Amino acid sequence: MNNYHIDGVSGSGKTTICKELKRRGYQTIDADEELAYFGNPKTGEPDEKTERKDFAKNWIWDKEKTLLELNKKSDNPTFFCGGTMNLEHFAEYFKKTFILHIDDETLKHRLANRTNNDFGKHPDELAMQLEWNAKAYKNAEEKGAIIINATRPVNEVVDEILHNTNDEQ
Repeated sequence: MNNYHIDGVSGSGKTTICKELKRRGYQTIDADEELAYFGNPKTGEPDEKTERKDFAKNWIWDKEKTLLELNKKSDNPTFFCGGTMNLEHFAEYFKKTFILHIDDETLKHRLANRTNNDFGKHPDELAMQLEWNAKAYKNAEEKGAIIINATRPVNEVVDEILHNTNDEQ
């Protein structure tokens, strides 16, 4: 098992970090694109009727696909980038979890100006992300995760993540 999870609220930089890790030659899974869908976090059943206010709460990873990726044998690390509300099914497969954290003003700016999707632009979604952002340190502590200051340039953020993975290899 050589898997690492990169998490954070919407707009914290998960997709950007995933792209940079891939550019550097690392195995990455953009979980929001490759594994996630709207569904019931308890049952895994798809929920195409998810209301906008529940988008983040019903964003889950496909259990079968995720476990298949997590169980691939490799000496090289694999980085799973993205959030999920059913993480309890997968947490034991990660050596470490990194939580990207940014200040509220940066979060507001990134969500307002993002071009890859519209999530976070609606006032209710923004309010939820700001609330979750305020709890980032507490959540990281509960998960045993490493907080990464993601307001810095991408290369510095990736360097810090890699430094924290190289400690074990």
